[in-house]
Amino acid sequence: MKPAPFRLERVRSVDECLDALTGDDVKVIAGGQSLIPLMALRLADPRLLVDVNGVTGLDGVAMSGGYLYLGSLVRHTRLATDERIGGMLPLLREAASHIGHVAIRNRGTLGGSLAHADAAAELPAAMVLLGATMVCVARRGGRREIPAAEFFVGPYTTALRDDELLAGVRVPVPAADVRFGFVEFAPRHGDFARAGCACAVEVDEGGRLAGLRAVVFAVTSCPVDVARGAALPFGEPVGDVDWRGLARALTEDVRASAGDEHRARLAPVAVERAIRQAIGGVA
Repeated sequence: MKPAPFRLERVRSVDECLDALTGDDVKVIAGGQSLIPLMALRLADPRLLVDVNGVTGLDGVAMSGGYLYLGSLVRHTRLATDERIGGMLPLLREAASHIGHVAIRNRGTLGGSLAHADAAAELPAAMVLLGATMVCVARRGGRREIPAAEFFVGPYTTALRDDELLAGVRVPVPAADVRFGFVEFAPRHGDFARAGCACAVEVDEGGRLAGLRAVVFAVTSCPVDVARGAALPFGEPVGDVDWRGLARALTEDVRASAGDEHRARLAPVAVERAIRQAIGGVA
């Protein structure tokens, strides 16, 4: 199939983009790795595409006050290979390296993946785990900062309004002693994940569990922090924890609401393996 007829408008500034977004049936396009296939299948039919590739500053990376700001035009390849980004946010580097294939990573953008909000995408899960904040701008100086946990509200649905542009993301730089794990299951490398988990583990000097977050993705309609509010074995030596039993307990709700049995069975395995990857030689 081919896309329905549409117009393409190349903008050079954020203000030009925001002016264009006031119309009907408008979509922002950058890498086009998600939107164009949907248009080809007639699952999306915008009348106007606003090309933001020429907007200065949207591909910026800056450190300020313990936060790393990433512009929405930062490409997946940069997330996966940039030493500065990877040194401060190793989980983001690992998540980006799992995205599609080289050609997709070379064109795809951070903002595009987050705004598209595919339940199987790696970057939304990483942003929820890292406690990132989405920076959204609108006309006349309008600006909203939305926590990642509140930004993703359903399959292909976010809290971003039609007249807003996702300008970038502020990510708190974690402490050096936080350990990360990232695991996903897919039929083949580069395919959409069937289930995955991004986790962060803190272990004290005595080898005891001091912190744990685990975000499951590709199982339900949004990434879910399954460790939030759960009873966790803080203070136990990490080598003594029944990680398999804990993973099953943490994923009970997501397994019950999973789209199919296969994803439900993979969820606790992804959580257990991500945690074990994070603790590494400590256990």
